[in-house]
Amino acid sequence: MRVGSRARIGCICGLALVLSLAGLHGSQTVSAQGMQITIKNFSFQPASVTVPVGTTVTWSNQDSVAHTTTSDTGVWDSGNLTTGASFSFAFKRAGTFHYHCMIHPNMMGTIVVQAATTAGATATAQPAPTRGAMNDLHMGPMVMMSRPGWLGYYDSHKDAYLSTDVSDRGQAVAMHVNYAPSLADMPLSRTPAIYLVKGRAVGAQLAVFGSQPGESDYSPLWREAIVQWKAHVKPVLLTSDNQILALAKKGKLVVHHTRTVLNCPIVKVSK
Repeated sequence: MRVGSRARIGCICGLALVLSLAGLHGSQTVSAQGMQITIKNFSFQPASVTVPVGTTVTWSNQDSVAHTTTSDTGVWDSGNLTTGASFSFAFKRAGTFHYHCMIHPNMMGTIVVQAATTAGATATAQPAPTRGAMNDLHMGPMVMMSRPGWLGYYDSHKDAYLSTDVSDRGQAVAMHVNYAPSLADMPLSRTPAIYLVKGRAVGAQLAVFGSQPGESDYSPLWREAIVQWKAHVKPVLLTSDNQILALAKKGKLVVHHTRTVLNCPIVKVSK
């Protein structure tokens, strides 16, 4: 939910994060009309740039695997860029924009957009940021891996997520994920809800999230909320938490907030 305050509770699914460390890259100056960023060796090169308003930044993937350039706050998302593919985005307002690779979340970059004050304004590459001081941590070589993923609704669009841990032993066995009982100790205020429909439902029904990356209350940990339709009501497709709460208020369905917590990071946000 983007606005309003309410207690959120939810469920959680999994997490498969492949990590990379971004190195430091030298500076360069290009025309104000364009900035080129290369994706290579699991890093954005250069990782931090300063450009004037109106600059179009182009990312080109020269790695042997797919990457994305994805704004931390949802301003842009390239989708998967295969080897040789590129993506461009025009920055039309000033500000600082952090971004990452959705597939390899520790690949990070920053675009600083400044209001142009002169006709000769230039775009300049800066040393790579050390957000989280990751450049000083030795995590060993990156390995590629794959695991099952799911789709869930948030505000009527579909996001992709993983499921890795759950605080309920029975669900852990059923979902083939890690049993993590300590997750249940998470405060309610830090675990938004994931709504799961039980029993009668529309055939295309998916999980419904109460938040997503870019929202101030997002967390990969979710407290499970079970949704059940009243016997006299014909189910409809549920695609947002606001819709669920409104129908519950009208007495058409019941929401049971459980104490089960799941680790289900959203790894791709759709529009």
